[in-house]
Amino acid sequence: MRPNRRQLLRWIAATAGGSAVWPAMRALGEELATDRAAPLAIWLNDGASDHNLLAQLGRVTPDFLNLVAVQVRLAQYTGLIPAGFHTETAALPAAPVLIVESLPQLEEDSPHATQVLDWTRQAKAVLLLGTDACYGGLRNDPAAVRRFEAHAKEAGTPLIKLPGLPVPPQHVLGTLAYLEYQGFPQLDAHRRPVLYYGETVCERCEWRGHLEQGKFAETPGQPGCLLRLGCKGT
Repeated sequence: MRPNRRQLLRWIAATAGGSAVWPAMRALGEELATDRAAPLAIWLNDGASDHNLLAQLGRVTPDFLNLVAVQVRLAQYTGLIPAGFHTETAALPAAPVLIVESLPQLEEDSPHATQVLDWTRQAKAVLLLGTDACYGGLRNDPAAVRRFEAHAKEAGTPLIKLPGLPVPPQHVLGTLAYLEYQGFPQLDAHRRPVLYYGETVCERCEWRGHLEQGKFAETPGQPGCLLRLGCKGT
């Protein structure tokens, strides 16, 4: 039996934190994949195994990689490197959501720039994924990020920023589900979803009770608050 709207919204809310995160992610992924003939999103990254979220997830949580790449059909997640970008993407259709993890070079009149800007104009939303894509850094030049934001503004396509190193995977899937079933999410002044960035991580952490009881993990993987292992709770 297909879930009703109330159940879908409960699953989306669960992706903000708590013990139900992973079951909610799997349920949302399965629902997003149901009866979907076209890709839900186009995911742009530079293809380097150490510098994209899906590759990292594939090493530590392969089930989630399968969930995103196959079940949710983010079909365009082949590592799209700027060199030869136009040949690899020429046949790819537009999708409702454009996810940008790595910005390709957007030289004026270049084929890949034209393709990316066309996708931006046709998308109902653009997700900037990771701190570098949101603000610039080692992988993306801050000036290039500002240029891309200007292109999106000119096209009238709203931006959603999901910063993080890496971005919590449940935030990615939850945002996609929100766009699909609820509409455009409420954003804060930095264009981040309030659902995920309205509170600190510590306030909604599943280990918050351990912090209040003074129970701290001493080694990675040990139950307890991660404060002594470097977590800042922000």
